[in-house]
Amino acid sequence: TAPLTDHLARNKTAWEVARQPSSWRCCSIPRLLALLVAVAAVAIGCLQSNGVTDGTFPLLHLTRPWNLTSDDAFSFEGQTAVITGASSGLGLGTAKLLARRGATLVVTARDTDKCEATLAELRSHSPCNNTESAHKCVAPPITCVKLELLSLARVEETAAKLIKAVPRLDILVLNAGIMAPPALELSDDGLEIQFQVNHLSQWFLANRLLPSLRRASAPRVVVISSVGHWLAPSTGLLSLSKLNDAAAYNKAKWYGWSKLCNLLFARELAR
Repeated sequence: TAPLTDHLARNKTAWEVARQPSSWRCCSIPRLLALLVAVAAVAIGCLQSNGVTDGTFPLLHLTRPWNLTSDDAFSFEGQTAVITGASSGLGLGTAKLLARRGATLVVTARDTDKCEATLAELRSHSPCNNTESAHKCVAPPITCVKLELLSLARVEETAAKLIKAVPRLDILVLNAGIMAPPALELSDDGLEIQFQVNHLSQWFLANRLLPSLRRASAPRVVVISSVGHWLAPSTGLLSLSKLNDAAAYNKAKWYGWSKLCNLLFARELAR
């Protein structure tokens, strides 16, 4: 379709600009010295730091430990958040924190059983559980919606339900994802599943929810990517035909490409 073609073209352009070759041969000695200085600075930072940020490439995010707990987080009372892939991992952890800090939550999972288990887990983290007058406390509502990211038609259906249920959306966390299936698998739309689940379907969902986001005073869209975006093919963004080529399929590189798409989407949305 035209929107998908335009979206891929913008991503490809952003990637090509980001990877334009530099003139190392013209100024190799100054650039080499600059690189050595940068490496030395990173090494000194490692020695001086008590640790690195968990879950990211250590050389990119050197810092001292913040020693923060969930009690140090801002209050989210009066705000509504939608979190995809909230039945486990980062999505569940994010949902627990927002629930504890008073947000109205709408989380998604692939099936009814996962929804029920997620709701039970999140309700145990209600702010009402931490008050002496818990019997008088009214906890913000937490609901779960089934979301199947392997089909754009089903994403469209879920988006319509969310727009009706959440006319004003303050926070959208795009977290759902899959990683490195051993062999090529195609979605209901005939696309490689890491690309569709990790990027395309959630890009589609975010676009459908933009009207609700724009009704908030300070909306936020958080896209969960990965340091694995470094695994993307060095040749840049793939064509859809190459993406679906079973002979060319590489589970790590295709995962990296989907995570690179996350970054490019977030960058474009921020602009």
